[in-house]
Amino acid sequence: MNDQTTYELYYQAWIKQRLNKILLGVFIAITFGFIFELNGYIQNKHQNQAQVLFEQYHETANSETASYLTKTYPAYIQTHLVLFLEAKNAFDSGDTEKAIEHLEFIQSNSKDTGIQKIAIYRLCYIYIEQHQNEKARSLLAQYKDDSHAQLQLALTESDPKIRSDILDNALEMSESRYLDNMIITAQHDNNL
Repeated sequence: MNDQTTYELYYQAWIKQRLNKILLGVFIAITFGFIFELNGYIQNKHQNQAQVLFEQYHETANSETASYLTKTYPAYIQTHLVLFLEAKNAFDSGDTEKAIEHLEFIQSNSKDTGIQKIAIYRLCYIYIEQHQNEKARSLLAQYKDDSHAQLQLALTESDPKIRSDILDNALEMSESRYLDNMIITAQHDNNL
């Protein structure tokens, strides 16, 4: 026998000994691939359904669509955008409890920190409007490195010196000219 034949016989024997394990490994890999693809398909299908409902809401805004979205697609951005509109409408009509309910839903169900922050900022505006400054402070406490949160935190302070210090800190952190102007305006109002 030559070396070529020896190697072929060796590999054939090796494959025969491990054929069940090889097939099992291939089966597992194919199964995981299928599950991954199926999950992607389902997520895409849900995303498209949520988008259709979102567009339907924009054509004829109604609370039933919003309610269905919250029950069926609680973590989708389309649901959160509809609830922002529902919260605004509730607030504008004087139903601040409903507005708070919508914003708290967004805060607890969104996976996007930007969306969560917007919900928190809007909640804080409501709490400040209702003179519930402690509630606003507790929400803002988690965003010490955020200049917009610091601006809102300053609005909850009754002591002008503390408010001024918070606004100075917010201005130092700010990376937005728009936010800079908001903070400067708040500093000016604080000094009046």
